[in-house]
Amino acid sequence: MGPGGRSYAVTAVTISQAASGAPLELSFTTSALPLLDGLYEGLGTTIPVLTFSVRSGTRGLLLSRTFSGLSVGSFAEKRSTSLSGTATLVVPPAA
Repeated sequence: MGPGGRSYAVTAVTISQAASGAPLELSFTTSALPLLDGLYEGLGTTIPVLTFSVRSGTRGLLLSRTFSGLSVGSFAEKRSTSLSGTATLVVPPAA
């Protein structure tokens, strides 16, 4: 999940912050089983580093940001015809 780590496709990305100085919340949906497993295993622990990159098929890399000290705020699996999950990662406010 850090620099040089594997890349996984995500959809329905939302980045929000309730107020200035509040934690940042990064929510997304994915069907990438290794990412889902890593998030599930990360429940209750700190994720040391996660690099979030936005790419366009025609324009390449648009944005890349590395976050540290994340925690899994919520995690839900959806089991229908294929497995997917939605996660919200919480980034602590900068000190």
